[in-house]
Amino acid sequence: MGNLIKMKKTLLILMLAVLVQLVSGAQDPGLVFCQLQGHDAVFSVTIQYEGKTVQFIPGNHLNDEIIFPVALRKEDKSGIGYFDVKEIYGLSDDEKKELIQKIENEISFGEYTIEKVNTVDGYGLGWLYKIVGDFEIFTYCDFPNGHDCKWTDFRDKKCGLEYMKEIPCIKVGESIRGSFQECCEGLEVYNPRPGCDGCLPICRVPPNNVFIRLWEWIRSIFS
Repeated sequence: MGNLIKMKKTLLILMLAVLVQLVSGAQDPGLVFCQLQGHDAVFSVTIQYEGKTVQFIPGNHLNDEIIFPVALRKEDKSGIGYFDVKEIYGLSDDEKKELIQKIENEISFGEYTIEKVNTVDGYGLGWLYKIVGDFEIFTYCDFPNGHDCKWTDFRDKKCGLEYMKEIPCIKVGESIRGSFQECCEGLEVYNPRPGCDGCLPICRVPPNNVFIRLWEWIRSIFS
């Protein structure tokens, strides 16, 4: 009877702990990696044009010469909002001019449809071009010398070796924000909210209480 009461108390404490657990939302792993390395993160978007991969490089309309503002959407309605395009890579100068003309004149190409949208009422941004079709987003780490490197290549030591530094291990109670992070020695990864999209695992001291392990196993089944 005493063990049963102890088990019930342990389970109750664990349930309360889970209810009040503060969990940070997940972030883009490339952004996290660049920040941990001490660098700013920039992103680019790629689409397909005439069989080529075209890269849109975002800029700042206050500091950069902008080609056009754009928003991208996929067929499933997911996408990214407004950003200014300052560079287009992957095309010859003539191909680049042709693509810009098609976008500005709302001429569809390949699988993409173009729509000029007035966002003055909604966002105060004026006109922008909405491109509907498939695209990919890549995060780059921005180095001090003006060069950049795709974060996955930087992580895999294919570029930017002179800017690489060791990422410290994660201590007790701290969140793991990417697969490139590890718990300090003697700790284990623990997810306080299994099944929760966007919830981050943390590092903890492995519990040696059999009732805690039993509760976590039961909770994982119903999560």
